[in-house]
Parts: sequence; C-alpha cells; structure tokens
Amino acid sequence: MVGTEVKVLPRKFKYDNLILDDIDCNAAPEEIMASYSENYPALTGGHVEGPELTEDALIYTFVTKLGTKGSEDEKPIDFGLMREISHTLLQSDEDEPELPPSEVLEVI
Repeated sequence: MVGTEVKVLPRKFKYDNLILDDIDCNAAPEEIMASYSENYPALTGGHVEGPELTEDALIYTFVTKLGTKGSEDEKPIDFGLMREISHTLLQSDEDEPELPPSEVLEVI
C-alpha cells in the first residue's frame, strides 16, 4: 500500500499588493476580512474571492468596490473640447469695462 501524504496549506489573504496573514485559522475568510477592515477601511463592503491554490498556500483575495464607481459607463475625456473651453475662458473680453483703480484687486 502506497502511503498518502496530506499537506495542510496555510491560508493567506491578498489585498492590493499586500499579502496578509491568517489571524484566526478557525474563522471564515469573510470574518478575517472584517477584522482587517479596522486597518484597511476600504475592505468594508467588499467580498472575498478564491481560494487560489499555490504550492505553499491557499490565497484568498479581498476585492473592494473602492474606485470603481461609474467605471463601466465612464466616457473618455475629450481633450480637444477641454482645450477649446480653456482657451475661451482665458481670452480677455474686449467688451468688458475696465474697473476703476479703486476696485482693482492687487495681484499677490
């Protein structure tokens, strides 16, 4: 009979570029995320994906919604239009009356 070896892999938790340790091996991944949310408030309202199996660990990923608002329907920036608006705003209006010296603000 061939012996079967069982290897227990530790859990690791990934958040952005961080690899976080398992602070309670008996807790569910969502509970671990809730604990880490005290240090990383963006985790509040997020969810857990995984695990991803690697050679030395099970990697769970904390996914947040921070920074994704409107990203699906976001329109590209029209730099040509912005340039036209800025030129229009920067042009002096010839028809605008000049203020008397008593009302002109000093440039600081």
